[in-house]
Amino acid sequence: MTEYKIDTIIHLAAQTHVDKSFGESIEFTKNNVLGAHAMLEAARRVFCTSNSKDQPALSYTGDDAHNIQRDRTRFIYVSTDEVYGEVPLGQPDSKEDGPLAPSNPYSATKAAAECMVQAYHKSFHLPVIITRSNNVYGPFQYPEKIFPKFIMSLLNSDNAGAIPRLSILKESRRGSRSGGHCYIHGTGEHSRTYLYVTDVANALDVILHRGEVGQVYNIGGGHELTNIELAQDLIHRIVPRKETTNGSSCSVPKVNGPPCSSPPTNGFPCPVAVANGSDVNQEGDEDQKAVAPISENGHIELCIHDKKFSASRIVEADQHLKRCKLCMDRIVFVEDRAFNDRRYAVDTTKLLKLGWSPTVPFEEGITKTSE
Repeated sequence: MTEYKIDTIIHLAAQTHVDKSFGESIEFTKNNVLGAHAMLEAARRVFCTSNSKDQPALSYTGDDAHNIQRDRTRFIYVSTDEVYGEVPLGQPDSKEDGPLAPSNPYSATKAAAECMVQAYHKSFHLPVIITRSNNVYGPFQYPEKIFPKFIMSLLNSDNAGAIPRLSILKESRRGSRSGGHCYIHGTGEHSRTYLYVTDVANALDVILHRGEVGQVYNIGGGHELTNIELAQDLIHRIVPRKETTNGSSCSVPKVNGPPCSSPPTNGFPCPVAVANGSDVNQEGDEDQKAVAPISENGHIELCIHDKKFSASRIVEADQHLKRCKLCMDRIVFVEDRAFNDRRYAVDTTKLLKLGWSPTVPFEEGITKTSE
């Protein structure tokens, strides 16, 4: 830090995979708490002085434009919305001054690190800012995250018979499969809010230049959807495109019509279900057999991008799964986590007042990510 005259630290490094935190909790504490502490101590030695909060510990002279000055130094700690704990649908979104109630080892280590950050601000006057963000997605994300995990699994036909070492909760839905699958914890009704990576980067830039030292800022306002909705969306984008690339066309019959021989449009299948339900749902009642919504040309229309998250959307996703053979063939339900928060939600009023707002629509973001 001294050699390169660093005056700003944005601490994003962390071990973040919640599943792993249940079995490797000590490692999470080492990496997320001790790691943050080490960064704080290094910043203290450079940014602070032992006897005055008005003078940097190290000063630089000359014409160097990167001289470290107290009003320019920043330590931004990037935390997570999970530190607030679960926010049931219909309850107020979490605000920055709300209580922290982490429910898994990962979020507990992030909350613990936040405490250390705040302590360094109070004890040593380190110029810190904390951010708590929704889930991030975008191209080239690390494959343990849900977006790349689902995408890679659907593209990889070698995993067709590879069921994880977890009990299958809905064996009857497996059927015979070719191609990859999406493995979903529990019922798939847990929801998360997703922000495109450039929106998060822009938020950090705004907070760095306009944020107030000692404050916490929620980064959110993305697109909320359940795990099963995300799986269904990616299946309808990737699987038909993959099958067409391999030389086969969409063979699922149109609504009240013959099999479709045309290729998918915009990554979506031509038809994905049969209106009379003969190939899709042998047990459904008459009012359950129609596939909805269907456009005039027989294409399925997934409307999750245009609707605000609600309980009715959860019901719609479940109904879609029962009627859509494409999804039934590629979604596998597995044992849930030891504990799994239903949803998180943050109030972003404070950040919006700094002039930031998300700019990448979910449709644009998921298209860039899946392509």
